[in-house]
Amino acid sequence: MGDTKLAEDRGTDTSAASDTAALIAAAVAKETEGLKANTARLLEENTKYKATLKNFEGIDPEKTKAMLSHFENNEEQKLIAEGRIDDVIQRRVAKREESVAQQIAEAQAEVEKAKAFATRFNAKYLQGELRTAFPTDVHQSMSVPLLRELEQLFTLDEEGNVVPKDGAMGKSGKALYAPKEAIEDLRGQYPGFFVNGNSGSSSFQGAGKGGAKTISREKYMTLTPAEQHDAYKNGITVVDR
Repeated sequence: MGDTKLAEDRGTDTSAASDTAALIAAAVAKETEGLKANTARLLEENTKYKATLKNFEGIDPEKTKAMLSHFENNEEQKLIAEGRIDDVIQRRVAKREESVAQQIAEAQAEVEKAKAFATRFNAKYLQGELRTAFPTDVHQSMSVPLLRELEQLFTLDEEGNVVPKDGAMGKSGKALYAPKEAIEDLRGQYPGFFVNGNSGSSSFQGAGKGGAKTISREKYMTLTPAEQHDAYKNGITVVDR
């Protein structure tokens, strides 16, 4: 009878142990299912996060932050908030292009100004060089007309030397045509340019003796070189009227 009682107690213990194991297994299964669900959710969110990150590949966060800090304009901030980044970029590019265009225009204006100055300087320098070739018998009043004739023939090269525009050689054939040689050629064509030149007949001969003492500059510039020389020789004064 004692053996029977022991067997019953063992059966009871086995049944209780089985029930406990079942409860533990159920609790573990429940927790495991929860962990599996959380893990699946986290994996799904991680996948979405990675997909989102691909849109920002190659973008420096610090540089982006610094760039955004410059968007102080309320309108641009509004566009950014609406996700219209392209519109903001286009606005900035257009503004930059306008600034660059203005800078280019200002630079071109400076270049043109420098060119104009260089042209005036070269003209003055050429005139100075040509005047050094004037002989001593050039009439003072004829220096400008003579200078104009020479300016038609000569220019400056890149090194600032006076050279003939057509590259003609002088009579010696060993050097370029020079201003002094040109002046001697002009002597025969415009004798009135020179003190000892043959002035020929002119209505201004004797004008200083009881005749007109002045002539307007406009009228004077219409005269031939010989007539201008005669006017000077006969004491006619050129005046502005």
